[in-house]
Amino acid sequence: MKKSSRILMIIVIIIAVVIVLAMIATVLGFYKYSTPDGKGLGSYVIAPQMGQPGYDIAIEEVEMKRAGIGGEMATAIPPFDGLLADEEFIDTEQRIIKNGNITAKVDNAEETAKNISELATRYEGFVQSSNIYESETGAKSGTVIIRVPVASFEAAFAEIKTFATQVVSESVSGQDVTEEYVDLQSRLKNKRAEEAQYLDILKQAYTVEDILMVTERLSWVRQEIERLEGRLNYLENLTDMSTITTFISEEEKIQIPVEKWRPIETIRTSFRAMILGLQSLADLGIWLIMFAALIVLPIIIVVLIIIWLVKKIRKKK
Repeated sequence: MKKSSRILMIIVIIIAVVIVLAMIATVLGFYKYSTPDGKGLGSYVIAPQMGQPGYDIAIEEVEMKRAGIGGEMATAIPPFDGLLADEEFIDTEQRIIKNGNITAKVDNAEETAKNISELATRYEGFVQSSNIYESETGAKSGTVIIRVPVASFEAAFAEIKTFATQVVSESVSGQDVTEEYVDLQSRLKNKRAEEAQYLDILKQAYTVEDILMVTERLSWVRQEIERLEGRLNYLENLTDMSTITTFISEEEKIQIPVEKWRPIETIRTSFRAMILGLQSLADLGIWLIMFAALIVLPIIIVVLIIIWLVKKIRKKK
């Protein structure tokens, strides 16, 4: 009985080993033949990114293999062919951020702010902000910021000055961002080419590990694309629309108070003041009496006692 059990156990172990070996062979065969060239996904490598070590060498090897040098076309994942990058147009037009500031005295701050707002609309711009304040003296002041197309900057700037009774100060500044704008376009073009490359790699990925790795890098590249696009849009907005900031203030009005003559009220006020004065004198007298009673009177008593004692001593002698 024991011998037959051992034989049965050996047979089960042999069958299990055969099944495991068969499964391993099946997996290896699938891994090898699941790629188009039959070499397996392990022969595919992710090309280095632009700017990383080995990028130029990888590109050169790919070009050589495409030309037939060094054997058949490389089985590494093909890099982006550059068609999208070549088709993209880089705008090299000069980009300048233009700003203007005006400080002015006006007759009516609210009316001037309204005129500036209407001016912005007329020049196909808009009001970015408008604030009016009133001082203790009643004079109003404020700040109006408008955005107008760069082509209309000079005309709008000159017209705003006509609203003032006095232009206290004015300034115009410009910042050339052409170099940054062109550089951003170039970097964006390269990132889009990189995105296309990773999309091509993703199509050839067959394992979960490869898919996750490519997806992660693709996500990072797309974040960079969004960041570059955001900066480009920001510069386009600043260079397409100029900014004019106007500080306005009314002249301080000195008002002389005019009061009517009211003699009855004056008599009442003077009588009230006289009563208060008499009350003050009475209070002073009370203070003097109390002072004399509490301080001067005891001193007088002491002096009188001393004089009495002196006289008494003299009489005894």
